[in-house]
Amino acid sequence: MKVNRFIISNRFLEVHIADLGATIMKMVVKDVDSQPVDIVLGFDDADQYASADYLSNYPYFGAMMGRCAGRIGNASFTIDGTRYALSANVAPHHLHGGFSGFDRKIWTMQKHDDHTLQLHYVSPDGEEGYPGNLDVTILFQLEEKELKISYTATTDKKCPVSLTHHPYFNLCPEQPDIKRQCLRLYADKYLATEQGISMGEVLQAEGLYLYDKPKALRAVIEEGNSLDDCYVFGDDGQMKLMAEVSHPDSKIRVALLSDYPAAVVYAGEYIGVRNGKQGREYQAYAGLAIEPQYSPNTANLPSFPSNLLSPGETYHHTIIYRIS
Repeated sequence: MKVNRFIISNRFLEVHIADLGATIMKMVVKDVDSQPVDIVLGFDDADQYASADYLSNYPYFGAMMGRCAGRIGNASFTIDGTRYALSANVAPHHLHGGFSGFDRKIWTMQKHDDHTLQLHYVSPDGEEGYPGNLDVTILFQLEEKELKISYTATTDKKCPVSLTHHPYFNLCPEQPDIKRQCLRLYADKYLATEQGISMGEVLQAEGLYLYDKPKALRAVIEEGNSLDDCYVFGDDGQMKLMAEVSHPDSKIRVALLSDYPAAVVYAGEYIGVRNGKQGREYQAYAGLAIEPQYSPNTANLPSFPSNLLSPGETYHHTIIYRIS
């Protein structure tokens, strides 16, 4: 499989995106000394994203998640009395769109200039068990110090949709882990889960789960919270500040904004990837992923904000990474 790379850039940011999985390969910013720093995990060679070695312990570096990000319990859901069985790629559950989700598809380039990239894919009816032909467009745009990602989709049958990206951030990549990296979350509630599946219980964030001010991840990790949780932000449909990630050494700060109602925060406990950028070996806690989305298993939680897309409707959500 030949994987193509597209580059968008301005004087503040340079972003490399592969057509395989609409994958964010590189995000280059300036550190405190105005030196370029690539702040996301991944590979130098685009073809490595298709290698058997990488897929054998697959952390979804920078990839697009769809049709539904996160887990769907028992790999199934029901719409209007009809049960749909999905591929159980983390049996008995369904994760990130299945065995061959949007992260493994070659996306078609529709538009590319210095600051913009538009990619397109049509997911056929029945793919990974989902109903309907889903027509999806992703627009990447650079605006000053921001990378803006907009997702648009339409369908010809009712189906759940929750699209996001899965970059892992290490704001000081010379360090092998993110334990000195700091995290602040603008949410004080998260979901109770069992084996990554939410049954709808919302918990008040306290102690290790509360990030109401910047908190170094070392203390959290070493005190026993592996940090793989879904935080809830409300369903007003407005763009909101969800998270800020910073590093005391590089002085790089990334703010994450979105109009999604939730975000999964994952500190990379199970990363194990060889031959990364500049030959690095990525191990546990090598990067931090924050994935705005609908809450995992929303398709089975009628009391939660619905991610059901119907014919005649247009799905539209946005994620912004703001660098400072």
